[in-house]
Amino acid sequence: MSDADFLHEEPPAYGGGGKPDPITEYLRKLERALKRGDATEHTHRPALKELIEALDENVICTNEPKRSSCGAPDYVVSHKRDPLTIGYMEAKNIGADLAEHEHGDQLKRYLPGMPNLLLTDYLEFRWFVEGKKRETFRLANVVPGGKLAPVAADELERARLLLLGFQFALMKDRS
Repeated sequence: MSDADFLHEEPPAYGGGGKPDPITEYLRKLERALKRGDATEHTHRPALKELIEALDENVICTNEPKRSSCGAPDYVVSHKRDPLTIGYMEAKNIGADLAEHEHGDQLKRYLPGMPNLLLTDYLEFRWFVEGKKRETFRLANVVPGGKLAPVAADELERARLLLLGFQFALMKDRS
């Protein structure tokens, strides 16, 4: 099976629950929105929120949280049981030039005050810890017709692990 078929295959049922892989489901949602042809940056926000929460049932991802002293990121990720902030996410439209945004005024304000930050165009993620870029990873590429071509399976697994790492970075780095 080719990578292009990945988003269109039925996921296997694990343990009888039949739950699809969170990243596969996330990419399906993005692809559906892209195919309609009218998607914007905000169209994909619910899918990203659901992805982060599906990867760890102990976190909650708030879209459009209250403004902080350094700005208003698109999301804040917190523990469900307490108000401890795990990290922040800033999303740009699919295909946005993340290199340009990485060096822009917005991130210059965010990085000193947000010790765990993901910058994303929903397909590529740039992870910053304590103001320094830790990792860059990608889930898929856009191909003609609004379809998504996922990266290779080993890269998807790496991305899943890095997204989980984002959720635990501050606890690990500060212990």
